[in-house]
Amino acid sequence: MTLKEKATQHILEIYRDNYDDDKSDEEILAFDPNEYDVDPENFYEDVLYSFFGMGTDVDIQSGTVQELIDQVAAKWDGSDIDRDWMENAMPDDF
Repeated sequence: MTLKEKATQHILEIYRDNYDDDKSDEEILAFDPNEYDVDPENFYEDVLYSFFGMGTDVDIQSGTVQELIDQVAAKWDGSDIDRDWMENAMPDDF
């Protein structure tokens, strides 16, 4: 499996964890989360900061999910990802 395929798999999973809808993979890839009424900041932060540990290496807060995957795959070194991303994303006093 290529890095892009792995990134795609993980980001689709994160999308489904963040949004309760029944979109197909193809619909998700073509979708811009900014089209929701709810601010998609948590989705982007979960993907870039908490899960892939990229910090400010990738600066995308708009565009389709496919565009996000392309940027992540181009910069991700394939190192282990944070499997406890959601727990780590939550503040200690939550």
